[in-house]
Amino acid sequence: MLHHLAGRLAAGEVPAGEVAGDAWDRCLSGDTEAERQFLDTIGPEYWVETLASGPPEGYRAWQDSVGAAAELLCRAEAPSW
Repeated sequence: MLHHLAGRLAAGEVPAGEVAGDAWDRCLSGDTEAERQFLDTIGPEYWVETLASGPPEGYRAWQDSVGAAAELLCRAEAPSW
């Protein structure tokens, strides 16, 4: 699931905020180090809401960080079940 969300973000299909919302709504957790790093970069919902209500530069920096983490996750091997 996280690889799918990261792929959509990396491809420009959805914004970082939508990916974060999906991760929070579904209470996703990371099974691999790359997935955990991606979720850590997204951060908790309350923190992102604070960024969104502040100066636009902070929110843009968060979006850029999440995008970079998504690209790293896309390059990582998806867990096999």
